[in-house]
Amino acid sequence: MEQVKFHFDPLCPWCYQTSRWARRLEELGEVELDWGVFSLEVVNLPDDQDPHELDARAAPALRTAILIRDREGSVALGPFYAALGRRIWEEPPPSGDMAKAVRESLVEIGLDESLCDEALDDPSTWQAVLDEHHALVERTGAFGVPTLVLDDGAGPAIFGPVVSQLPSDEDTVALWQHLSWLSATSRRPPGGKRVIHTRTARTGGPAGTANCACVPRLALATRGRPHALKVPGAGLVAV
Repeated sequence: MEQVKFHFDPLCPWCYQTSRWARRLEELGEVELDWGVFSLEVVNLPDDQDPHELDARAAPALRTAILIRDREGSVALGPFYAALGRRIWEEPPPSGDMAKAVRESLVEIGLDESLCDEALDDPSTWQAVLDEHHALVERTGAFGVPTLVLDDGAGPAIFGPVVSQLPSDEDTVALWQHLSWLSATSRRPPGGKRVIHTRTARTGGPAGTANCACVPRLALATRGRPHALKVPGAGLVAV
């Protein structure tokens, strides 16, 4: 069974949608998931801006995720992200208050809501977010979410897949099999490094994505001659 580390930022609706697909894969016995963080706000900062001084919208979630990981283990981030994602993307947002959504999500998964305030009071939690983010970028070239890292976080990284709607169980597995084939190609010299996006779409995702032009085609560069196949179930083409 493939061990996959799923890096997320709660600000991206498509990342949440893909996490639902990934969790279904795990339920079907195809993968074993671990979880990590990534900051879209940091990766989009101007080069001359210090990320330590960033007042990030996602900070309450990402910093609390670090504390959950340290106290409960990184696998515990999965239920936390699922609860938080539902609040942000499937239910009316709680007055745009990320910290409130985080506290409610902590209670839902049986943890103390004070973890959020504890994380925000501890400067080391933001440093830990930055350390994990920069390590992923430096090792894999990651540039967005969802980023899936194979081999339990030590292997090649995949950007996506970004699914416009959740496929059937059969197509959920088929999509994973296609991705596995692409990633296996990337492991063999002269293979590519990661799946990247080249195509946009505007419909079919979770709430809040109607104007989000980020549904990709999947592309794995191999000596300038990318592979081509039809990916079922999610309206995506791998090229």
